[in-house]
Amino acid sequence: MAEDISNVLKPMVTLTELLSKEDNASLSVTIPMLANLKRRHLAIAEDDSPTTKSLKANLVEEIDQRWQINDRLFESSLYVQAVVDTCFKLLPFLDDGKRDKAYICVSQLADRLNAAQRPEQGQAAGERNTTSSDEEGEPVPKKGKTDKQRDIEMLLCGEDEEKEDQGVDSKDEMNDYLQDRIKVDSGPLAWWEKNED
Repeated sequence: MAEDISNVLKPMVTLTELLSKEDNASLSVTIPMLANLKRRHLAIAEDDSPTTKSLKANLVEEIDQRWQINDRLFESSLYVQAVVDTCFKLLPFLDDGKRDKAYICVSQLADRLNAAQRPEQGQAAGERNTTSSDEEGEPVPKKGKTDKQRDIEMLLCGEDEEKEDQGVDSKDEMNDYLQDRIKVDSGPLAWWEKNED
């Protein structure tokens, strides 16, 4: 019985060690690792002992409960992180329906962030127009992008102002983003560095 328990818990130790390392401390790896653990290791097999079956069922239930893995999870940062991490953006640990739902949720998030950015830009433009350039003696210099604006552009995979003016659809941007992926053993920033243009 102790051997059965040890065999079931062994990958949990590996998972804990991986997530505890400083270079692996990323939200984006959490859901893929948990999903693969549940699907590959904690799936109940016919030849499992009753103790093993019970332990696996309890662990799956506990993982789902602790990590709140349910249908609303697609709106959580765990899935968003997995989608925007270039190592996991194809979400191979999900079935097609859930994968599409995750992409839709991230596209909707990008739309909401973009919509929230527009009023801020309009307000900033209005503030600039209230100050006369004659009063200052010099034209008002163009403001640099805020951290929030740069973050939104990073999420949308583009910094091209021409695309912004054309009102690029976030679904199209998501499709462009999904075209290219990197290997898991390379850093998530490698893709961004390669595709920064």
